Amino acid sequence: MKNIIVTLLKAVFIIAIIIIGYYIYDDYSTGKKEEEKKQKIADYSEEIISHSQKGNYVGAHNMLNELRVFIGESNEDYYNALEGLYRDEIKDIVNNQPESAIKKIPLLLSEIPVEGKESKYYSEYEPYNKYVEAYNKMCRYTLELAVNTDDINLAKKMLESFKCTVKTDDNNELQRDCSEKESAVDYCAAHFNINAAQYKKQQSQPKKVSTPKESSAKSGGKTYNPDQYVNKSSNSNNSDIEKEMMEYNKIIAREMAKSKK
Repeated sequence: MKNIIVTLLKAVFIIAIIIIGYYIYDDYSTGKKEEEKKQKIADYSEEIISHSQKGNYVGAHNMLNELRVFIGESNEDYYNALEGLYRDEIKDIVNNQPESAIKKIPLLLSEIPVEGKESKYYSEYEPYNKYVEAYNKMCRYTLELAVNTDDINLAKKMLESFKCTVKTDDNNELQRDCSEKESAVDYCAAHFNINAAQYKKQQSQPKKVSTPKESSAKSGGKTYNPDQYVNKSSNSNNSDIEKEMMEYNKIIAREMAKSKK
């Protein structure tokens, strides 16, 4: 009987050692993998910056796509790398190709992969809001460059480009939050002749998300045009600007149609 008890105790002791050893190894292994992942992300980010600073935007975007696949969607490291790359490219376009910035920058921003979607489910609208946040940062950065270079055409195009985040209210109704766009209008109105008060009256917050059919019915079939909020009386060139904007919008529409094909 004594021998059986001793044998059982030995077996329990051996099993306990094995279990403890497994958890110690597993923790070590997990920690090692995490460190390896952090190092790989750092290597990707460094290479993206290197390509971007050399003006090799194609190479930088390829590396950014690889980083996105590696770390998954809606990751902070991915968006940090994305913002750094897009800032460099946008600045390059504004400084060296100002005449085509109004066409190229919206097309560039449209290439940012959309995460999640406008939905009543947190798991879907939370990644979408992260995408919108990054997208709007690039719009705001471009708007600041437009103000610094006194480019009202580009500024107006950026005001049109801002997106709204979404969330659900207490009744589980989907709401739009366009405060970033309103803030951009305030910023722009301080430098250009834009009627911010009239814009905000039209864009009161928060807004319930409507379908395109509902929106058309409420507006009598009219669509929002950011040019309507520009005070034309103080700028004799506004009519020419509006014509140019219409032409630019047509060009952008054609280019985006081609890219979808």
